[in-house]
Amino acid sequence: MNGGTFIDATLDTDSYALFGELSYKITPTTQVIGGVRYTKDTRNLGGGQYVVVNNALGPFTPTEDRISYGKFTWRAAIRQELTDDVSLYASYNRGFKAGTYSLQSPTNPAVQPQFINAFEAGVKSELFGRRLRLNASVFHYDISNYQIRSAAAGALGAAVLLNAASVKVDGLDVEFDAAPVDNLRIFGGFTWLDSRFSNFGKPGSEYLAPVIYPNPAVCDAPGTADPGTVTGPYTGGFTTCFGNVSGFQTPGAPDFTASLGASYSIPVNETGSLRFNLLGNYNSGFPFEADGVLRQKKYGLLNGSVAYWLNERWGVEIWGKNITGTKYFQQKISTGLGATTNRAAPATYGVTVKFDY
Repeated sequence: MNGGTFIDATLDTDSYALFGELSYKITPTTQVIGGVRYTKDTRNLGGGQYVVVNNALGPFTPTEDRISYGKFTWRAAIRQELTDDVSLYASYNRGFKAGTYSLQSPTNPAVQPQFINAFEAGVKSELFGRRLRLNASVFHYDISNYQIRSAAAGALGAAVLLNAASVKVDGLDVEFDAAPVDNLRIFGGFTWLDSRFSNFGKPGSEYLAPVIYPNPAVCDAPGTADPGTVTGPYTGGFTTCFGNVSGFQTPGAPDFTASLGASYSIPVNETGSLRFNLLGNYNSGFPFEADGVLRQKKYGLLNGSVAYWLNERWGVEIWGKNITGTKYFQQKISTGLGATTNRAAPATYGVTVKFDY
């Protein structure tokens, strides 16, 4: 290239933690648990960036900086045994994720620490002589200063880290593992998730959200849910405007996922066995970035294997992943030049020799 920016940056992290947890039985069937943790994180940013002029490195801009955070977090939980096979629980957790820098845009300020208040309640059970394990939980997360990556808001080919003011998550998770007859297991579950930005760009908010538009485009309504306008036929690349995506789905958080699998074992001789495994997964789709423009559509995957175990330690397995050859994306990133995409692996097959010790 004739011009541009060459980035040479490093990030060193020192993290220390001290934690403890206590449990106490109020009654023979009721247990309370409490814990506390202190975390100290220090990050040192070094290096810098060069301006490239006529394919030569120009002036160097150092980007040395340091941030340090020390925070207390905690956990409280209660568990009630209804029977020997069924129990209820509820918990509250306060979590912390330290602030950090974007190595692709080292001249940008560090993002603020992220905090989460997590509430969960559920049931755990083993039924029918332990032939069925069934667990279910509901949860709610309040996340503040949510850290999110954006290539759209950075320089061409670079990325930055941003804080969204807040995210709220509600969910339901169910899983089961059944053994209806000897040598057969059927297992699976599903997760329903409602993960949304509760505030990312509302009027008066400290943080605005990047929203991309295909060029030619202009940013004409900052702070709105639709802050830009496309002004003509597509000429290539994107323009990034900043607006309000409150209520939008968070990146990488599908509304619904499910799995269903089975495993069947056939004894061979006195010590060996032939094992068949099949697992299907469904994903309802999700956005890759805050504005929801680049998305992964709904998709399903099927994996399977056949294994022969000589004994409890030695075995050989023939396996296949994504057997149906589903085409889906591992990543989509918007930049000033356009969208960069990485496809996930196609149908893949192999043989593995296993040894357990």
